[in-house]
Amino acid sequence: MADEKSDRLKLDSLRPGISNFYINSNISWFLSPQWKFLHGVIGDDHFFDLLTSTCLFLKLENGCLAQVAGTPVFYDNKYKLNKPAPAKPSQIAIARHRLFYGRPLFYSTTNKVYAIGLPTTHVLNRLEGKVNNFTASPPLYLIAHIFPHQHKLRSMFDAANGITMSYNRLMRDAEIEASNPHTPTRLKQTQVLFQRMLTRHFNLDYVSVLKRHCASKTRGRNIDMTQYMDDDFVHMSEHIQTQSQLDKDTTLATQMSNQSDVVPIPYRPDIKAPPSFQDLQCGHGEVKAFAKHVLSDIIPGELFGSTHNKLRIFDSVDAFISMRKYETLTLHALVQGLQVNDFKCFYSAHYKQENGRSERIPPSEQTKVTQVVLEWIYWIFEDLLIPLLKNTFYVSDSSADRKRTYYFRHDDWLRATAPLLEQLSSSIFERASEDLTHSYRTLQPSYVRLMPKETGVRPIVNLRKQNWVDDDRLGHKVGYRRGLSINHILRSAFDVLSYERLRQPNAMGASLLGAQEAFERLKEYKKRIIGGAGESTHRKFYLIKADIQCCFDTIDQQKLLNMLDEIIKDDDYVILKHHTLARHNDTYKRTFKRQAVPEYEEESFIDYSKKLSEKLRNTIIADQVVHPHIEKNDLLKLLKEHIMENLIKINNRIYRQATGIPQGSILSTILCSFFYGMLERNEMEFVQQSPSALLLRFIDDFLFITTDREEARYFLQVLRKGFPQYGAHISDHKTLVNFDISFDGVETINRCQRPDDYFPWCGILVNSKTLDVKADYGKTFETDIRNSFSVGDGCRIGETVVQKLTQSFQQHAHALYADCNFNSSETVKRNLYENYLVAAVKMGVFLTDVLDWKRVNVAYIQRVVENVVQFGVRYTLFKASTKQGSYCTVPPRLIYWLGYKAFERVLVKLMSDSSLNNAIRAASRKLLRGVGATVNKGIFKRYRTNRNLNSIVKHSLNHLY
Repeated sequence: MADEKSDRLKLDSLRPGISNFYINSNISWFLSPQWKFLHGVIGDDHFFDLLTSTCLFLKLENGCLAQVAGTPVFYDNKYKLNKPAPAKPSQIAIARHRLFYGRPLFYSTTNKVYAIGLPTTHVLNRLEGKVNNFTASPPLYLIAHIFPHQHKLRSMFDAANGITMSYNRLMRDAEIEASNPHTPTRLKQTQVLFQRMLTRHFNLDYVSVLKRHCASKTRGRNIDMTQYMDDDFVHMSEHIQTQSQLDKDTTLATQMSNQSDVVPIPYRPDIKAPPSFQDLQCGHGEVKAFAKHVLSDIIPGELFGSTHNKLRIFDSVDAFISMRKYETLTLHALVQGLQVNDFKCFYSAHYKQENGRSERIPPSEQTKVTQVVLEWIYWIFEDLLIPLLKNTFYVSDSSADRKRTYYFRHDDWLRATAPLLEQLSSSIFERASEDLTHSYRTLQPSYVRLMPKETGVRPIVNLRKQNWVDDDRLGHKVGYRRGLSINHILRSAFDVLSYERLRQPNAMGASLLGAQEAFERLKEYKKRIIGGAGESTHRKFYLIKADIQCCFDTIDQQKLLNMLDEIIKDDDYVILKHHTLARHNDTYKRTFKRQAVPEYEEESFIDYSKKLSEKLRNTIIADQVVHPHIEKNDLLKLLKEHIMENLIKINNRIYRQATGIPQGSILSTILCSFFYGMLERNEMEFVQQSPSALLLRFIDDFLFITTDREEARYFLQVLRKGFPQYGAHISDHKTLVNFDISFDGVETINRCQRPDDYFPWCGILVNSKTLDVKADYGKTFETDIRNSFSVGDGCRIGETVVQKLTQSFQQHAHALYADCNFNSSETVKRNLYENYLVAAVKMGVFLTDVLDWKRVNVAYIQRVVENVVQFGVRYTLFKASTKQGSYCTVPPRLIYWLGYKAFERVLVKLMSDSSLNNAIRAASRKLLRGVGATVNKGIFKRYRTNRNLNSIVKHSLNHLY
């Protein structure tokens, strides 16, 4: 027995049958004298139970803990002893994301006539005259598809906690045939109605209905599709997430979407504006009419229950079609307002009304009917409406309106994009050789799609998509499985390059990867030239903004690989992985972190967690133990495959990107920053030596600031010559200056014509006299602001609004805008007010959107306003004090007042807008009473009479809102 106990207490690789590939650094900690002493005191059994049955934590600084034993805190308790409860309607969301980017299904591979209406694989089409090897009649087979829960099949109620089911609900033939389910009596009596539904579907002319409501925008029109080609058509982009991984602060990448360069362009009657690709879309009203026409013709009236229910369902259809991207409806929201008692066809025959007499319906019957109605409504939206829309329309978002949903007829979309895809495949791409496509590759081909823009389209390559690969884990092919995405495979390379970025900051040149870096460099430069915030100066700053044409597509691939070989210094790296658990509001937030270090710098988890605790607060840190190792040769081989052998699939043909690097990759931003950092070191050495100049660059956007006019002219002259050896050339039409300048007597450079002294760059405004910084909201208000954010799924919508508004405030609550040691006090106050105003405008959008179809608790919205204002005060003061030498002198009470004044301004405008319905204006009036009462409190009296503050409130963003 003693030998058995000693064997099970072995903590190293000496245990029989165990090979130690990943060293658990906690072993050395448990072998310390203190633990040996404890072992001797409590004995083997208790010591064994202590290590295996409990969780042990080591106390660190700042209230942090490091887990050293026990079940890791990041493990989910997926295996519960009790059977999980069925999902509630509020947890069941319609998978609206399946609408987007669908491809048409053709009747055959020879003819190019696509199936308008429901796809050929839909259960209604597969039941035309026969049922595959199923003994039941077609209507009963359809009933089994629509009501799986009543047939004891897998259903949406089994997806507890809102988990999306991984199987195809429309293709459940094998499941039905295997179980041969019994149809309940209450549903058997409806087979006549569902037989009528099948007959109506077979007789419906979907093409005629589509022509009636959504006429073709291209048929019969002589349209030159090359006009829709954007200037940067070959410029690729996707929702790149590198910034959130490089810098925890708000990034300039997010703010770039808000930039607005005010440059007046003279009227040229001889030049026609480029056509908008959005002219080819079908309006939401057209799509709604088409969808409701089809549903009304297919579904018998008895299955709607009553006219009231039919109209309520159609209202939900309208809301579903008009929703923005990432928005959807829950089953709970869909059934609100429905009268279940009207669905008489779903009641047992004993309880149906006959001759004006009705039996009392017991609760058990009412519960069962409600469950059937829930399944029926879910099927209408999930398995009827979504396939109908996806197979008839190409549904997409737009880079101009961001989250607004656009619907294009598939034939219009194919006719419009075919020549553009052909031109794309012949520009920066070339047909991949068979040797390359059939060779063993770590990175699989990615797909390209086109996104509408204001005056064209932009190709999008999604490198986060998981491709289907052969499942040959058992030595032979047994099917298909989801493989790793390209971005996931490149994560280790990204970690290594991020480490080298911090170790070799000079290699990045003037590159910025976050707002914090911009803040630090601007603050240091301002202190050097002016002396600090509020200091007066008679100097004028000369500012130049420049942009490199198609920066990702013109990078020399071989030159980039040679540079990476020099940047990656060590032969072996290890990826340290840990998990953090911290409290977030009323719940907890889990995050997984990765950090690459040279193999010789790998340290024990205890020492590593002690360093981490210096920057964390009240957080549990747990080691993930398995730390991957990567060699330099393997890393360079992977980078070469990614850069020089990037494969794209266009129209079922595989192409190789011949020039540049793929954008949309997790590596795109950091590779571009390294490459142009090398350009700056070799070609712009004079900038680094100048004591009066500052150069900033976000990816390919330069900002040059100097007090010497001739130096500014020389810098611009160098940029205009270009750098052919690097493939870099400046876009003259995107170059912007704040002073008059000409070359060869011709003024070819745009001058900023803003009425104030601010100069726009990457979503921020820099004052050309004081170097104060404000946020640029021009792009935010340039388009419909309601398309800039999404609200949610219709359930707990109030919580979603609070989250969206606080996220909106966080974006511009950085020390760059709130540090009184950098900006003047007046500028900070204006930044705070404008930030609150944007959040208030978004709240107004929420009110106008939701009150059109749903009742809202005005008292709850009042609390939402209070929570957002309070959050703004806490978050601003926190962000302004996190960095040494930064602070905010604006009193918290004044920040409160500025926040409430911003909401008051928006509510006054809503209340007086005669174009809004009475419910919206009444809600705004009630909210205004509460906000106005807070603003007029005695504690804010001195702010109400302050001229400077009232000027800020009156004139801030006056030209935009």
